[in-house]
Amino acid sequence: MFLAGTFVLFEWGSPLSYGTGIDEVQDRIFSCVMAIALSCNIFLALWGSILWIMAVVYGTRDGFTHEARHLVALCNYLMWITYAAVTYGLILAIWSNLNPYYIEIGVAIAFVAVVQLTGITYVNDIWLAVAPLSTYHQPRWIRYISYYWMFTKKGRTRLKGRAIAEANSIKAHYKKTRSDSSSRPCETSINELLSTAATSLGMIDYDVSIFEKRLLGDWFNDAKQLKDRSVDCLKEYMPLRLAEEVHKLVKVRYGRE
Repeated sequence: MFLAGTFVLFEWGSPLSYGTGIDEVQDRIFSCVMAIALSCNIFLALWGSILWIMAVVYGTRDGFTHEARHLVALCNYLMWITYAAVTYGLILAIWSNLNPYYIEIGVAIAFVAVVQLTGITYVNDIWLAVAPLSTYHQPRWIRYISYYWMFTKKGRTRLKGRAIAEANSIKAHYKKTRSDSSSRPCETSINELLSTAATSLGMIDYDVSIFEKRLLGDWFNDAKQLKDRSVDCLKEYMPLRLAEEVHKLVKVRYGRE
């Protein structure tokens, strides 16, 4: 839809279609700007579609999100270049079609400015609210041409404060995650063996910790130590069917050692 709108703008402002063609230099500039806008639009649609298809097929694969960051960044740059080129092209088209009616030109450009500035304000506020840290670490020149609140000390201070708050939140979450993982007991080979055997018998997510405790109570701390134990021995610690399955798994895993 945006590509179609860009092409309509090109048709409306081009001297080969509806434009007046009063100024040859202006017409060449307009054609160049709209060529850039159309190119960015087309390639944004192309790369965006490829990224979407790959996300549907490979989105759950490890590393996809990390590796896709460059293509996402490219699409983002193309989108902003299209935005700038379309805005400039729209102003040139208004001038070309309404010249020399300066009052109408002023009204049209003022309307475009109000719509653009309102949209930019809302987008800037979203960025400041949801991604202050990544925004703060963008190159300075990008921040100054992209965010209106960079031109006031209050806005820069607010960005810095929110970025620090987000960084502290991420740090606290990381510390909590590490603490939880370090305090969580590691799964023993006995537990893994019992869980695998229970799953093979159709008892998915069955709590085998009671059988594990019985084995640990007799100092069976590793699955390999069950290699020479018979089914009759194992059934003293667990149900018969589970003992048979554990005995089978132990023979498969450690029988040749």
